[in-house]
Amino acid sequence: MAALMSVIGIGGLASCDQTDAERDKDATPKVEYVRVTNPNAADSLVVEAMMGQQIVLMGSDLGAVEELWFNDVKALLNPTLITSYSIIVDVPSVIPTEVTNTITLITSSGNKATFPFGVRVPNPLIRDISCEYARPGDVIEITGNYFIEPSVFFTGADDAAEIVAFNQTSMSVVVPQGTVEGPISVQSIYGTTKTKFNFMDSNGLLTNFDDGYVQPWGRGTVTTGPDAISGNYLHFEAPSLSAWGWNESLMWGYWGYAEGAHGNVPIAQGTNDELALKFEANIGTWIDCPMLMWFQTWNPAGNLSPDDAYPQCHWKPYIQNGALTDAATNGWRTFTIPLTEFKYDKEESTDNLAIDDIAKYTDFNIMVFGACDNPGPLDIKMDNFRIVRIN
Repeated sequence: MAALMSVIGIGGLASCDQTDAERDKDATPKVEYVRVTNPNAADSLVVEAMMGQQIVLMGSDLGAVEELWFNDVKALLNPTLITSYSIIVDVPSVIPTEVTNTITLITSSGNKATFPFGVRVPNPLIRDISCEYARPGDVIEITGNYFIEPSVFFTGADDAAEIVAFNQTSMSVVVPQGTVEGPISVQSIYGTTKTKFNFMDSNGLLTNFDDGYVQPWGRGTVTTGPDAISGNYLHFEAPSLSAWGWNESLMWGYWGYAEGAHGNVPIAQGTNDELALKFEANIGTWIDCPMLMWFQTWNPAGNLSPDDAYPQCHWKPYIQNGALTDAATNGWRTFTIPLTEFKYDKEESTDNLAIDDIAKYTDFNIMVFGACDNPGPLDIKMDNFRIVRIN
């Protein structure tokens, strides 16, 4: 009996040494069903899935599968997620040219099998709009995904916007006449998506430099001109910046009070994780030296200093892909800074500060100030500071 047990044990070990790919290389794979990957819903079988969704193919003799096609689009396979009985795979995010509603499996030996399965293309996905305060006639870029035979509609406009060019992930669109504040809708042959934010959004507006409480701190220039995006704007300009150079022409503050009364910063409702500071900027040139931004409570003495304990954001659009570059924008663009980025002190010796309750603040201050390894000129126009929901 002991000898028999020994033989069985050795045979079992030899079998375990053989991989699923080796065992199944001459077999024809078979898919019996497809399920979701959530272990709490493992018994949920599916006959179709969204592009990008992860699914599990269940069956037999799957270990030698080397190619997996959804319609005519090849999926990316991870060998560590393939066994004789299952394949975990992400449905490709490329829209098929030929729709067969079929999964095709091909093994290392060329054996092939098919299984009926549909791939659903999502509604258009809108990730970003280059300028949310662009004027009628301006061309803006809308980026996202699934722009298939798209149409774009602006609130207030009678007709669909002119699309200058598009592909699956981006569009160049002319802002139509008659556009007013409101969401933008993107329609494709697979559905319609509306932006969660308003184009020309006035919700949570701190200032547009045309109305509201604006009390200049320092001597930042509020002006207008033919290149204005919406009335007045703030203009910072200097022939050369320097490390820790105190320049009052590169400072400005929104003070939420007038004639002795004070009021809180207007905000959208939400937590720090859900809110962001948005604004438009037209950067002519900016090579180095951060722009410090921070919120604070009303100070009757009017004392303002970056040395205070308020959490700061250090905006550095000139750092791209880890390298210094000119941040020039070639026109107005919308920038979004999550409130969670307000976490630094003046010298960035800590990054674990946080805005505890944005609703208690009355003031918002900005200044170009800090470390500067590559001094150069600065020319930046800014407008429409607002606090909005992003989640």
